[in-house]
Amino acid sequence: MLRHLDWSYLDDWASHGQAVLDINTAARHAPSTLAPPPTATTVPASGRASTVRR
Repeated sequence: MLRHLDWSYLDDWASHGQAVLDINTAARHAPSTLAPPPTATTVPASGRASTVRR
């Protein structure tokens, strides 16, 4: 049987779990400095990409 004190521990864990979820959500929406955003590739002046001969 759970004592009254045990419920406070469950409340603490629930609060910490919510904080972890909030941090995760914020991290997913923040821009990453680890990988730069993709840049547009330039097309040669001829209007088509050059082909490689094998």
